[in-house]
Amino acid sequence: MPISGPSSYPVVCQLFYSHWGDVDAALGALNPLVLAGYLVKSSSPVTRVAFKGWYDDLLEVRETVEEVGVDLDLARGSLTDLRTALAVRVLQFNKAVRGNTPDSRYARSLPEVPNEFTNATDFLHAVRRVRKLWLAINADTSLALSGPLTLEGGYPVESFETAYNGATPDAGLQGLQEKVSDSISQLKLDRESRNDLQDRLYELLKAYRQVVATKFPEGHAILDALPALTPAPGSTPDAVTIVVSWDAQAGKAKIEVQGAVPANAAELEVRGLPGLDYDRDDEVVLGTIPLGGPLVFLTNQYHAVPGQSGAYKVYVKTALGHEAGSNAGAVTRPAA
Repeated sequence: MPISGPSSYPVVCQLFYSHWGDVDAALGALNPLVLAGYLVKSSSPVTRVAFKGWYDDLLEVRETVEEVGVDLDLARGSLTDLRTALAVRVLQFNKAVRGNTPDSRYARSLPEVPNEFTNATDFLHAVRRVRKLWLAINADTSLALSGPLTLEGGYPVESFETAYNGATPDAGLQGLQEKVSDSISQLKLDRESRNDLQDRLYELLKAYRQVVATKFPEGHAILDALPALTPAPGSTPDAVTIVVSWDAQAGKAKIEVQGAVPANAAELEVRGLPGLDYDRDDEVVLGTIPLGGPLVFLTNQYHAVPGQSGAYKVYVKTALGHEAGSNAGAVTRPAA
């Protein structure tokens, strides 16, 4: 299996690590394979143990990227729900003010009702203005209202403040907006760390293949078993089409391949990542769909709680290492 993208690094590195063990065994305990630091821009020679350290670092940062992606998805979901609820209350507040105090300075000071496209700063300002106007109206005895202003269903300003502030600071509007922003920044940083490690490992694997070829004669079994780094010459397979839905009975996401599978397919590999937007750089291998059986894959990955989302693709892979990805599909776990 050659390198075909970020998700292939763990498997490919494991193949090279195992092969390196065979090489060291063939060379003897007193003469293990060591790569010159010069080849991989390292300040010291690179042994199999050192390679494993780099590989472990990559696995750790890949896990971190996935975890931060889950945190971002959950924060975005909570923020969207809160923004939707608060926008409804802003609309109701404007309606109540215009109905109870038409042509007043309060009516002339109402904010525009925010929507899903309103940026974070303007949304926050709209909600804060409603709160300030609402408290001012309740305190203004000149209006001679029969009581504190309430919205549809008797919704009071105290409930609006509770929704706005949240049960905890990080669950309120401002806290959730900051959490989403922080998660986006952290995800970018972790991605760059991952990319740096991938680049470093690619150069190491490339150097490994070059050096191993100098240790054994042509046709040796060790060289015949040398893992590939890039796909062998060949054609890219046709892609498949998938449909992603929520299987309520199984309590899992359902990824279903539609239509026929290309004849040159050796494997159908399912990959995914948290959230609704698919990014190939962040995809993780989740498993395979057996050929010849039901072309369905069920998973609860990224769906631990209601509101959590996952995006998926199915890759057709050939025996030579060529692949083609399907369309992306995403699903959100519904409320219980």
